[in-house]
Amino acid sequence: MDFAALKTYIEADPVFAEHIATGWDAAIADIINTRTVPVVGSVSRSRFAMWCGMTGVRVGIEDHSNDPASPLRASALTLKDFLLGGVSDSLDLADPVNQGMLAGWKSVGAITQEQADSLIALATIAQPIFGQTVHHLDVAKALRG
Repeated sequence: MDFAALKTYIEADPVFAEHIATGWDAAIADIINTRTVPVVGSVSRSRFAMWCGMTGVRVGIEDHSNDPASPLRASALTLKDFLLGGVSDSLDLADPVNQGMLAGWKSVGAITQEQADSLIALATIAQPIFGQTVHHLDVAKALRG
């Protein structure tokens, strides 16, 4: 836990002013723990397969994987391998390599921005604002040492 960051966060938010004044650390922790940040992670093979089917991207993967002249052939073959279970159980969309692959598909018009956004949304989870649950003792240590 980064106690300096926690202290700065608490002191900067007027919602916590009364709780700081009364020393109600549990209330501060409870409020913080209701707040989350979206974090892009992985999408499972099954969810990716369903997304491909719903958006029509599965056809594009097949077509590009069979076209020797396609600039997307290598990534299409990799995605096809992934869908068939030969690569991994999940596709990490936080990985810069996979982000680059997605950008490549967008750049040639094989997928739309809306499709890319919907795929990213599948891989996005809500994470606690400090990456973990904040306890009242964490708040006490951050504010009073």
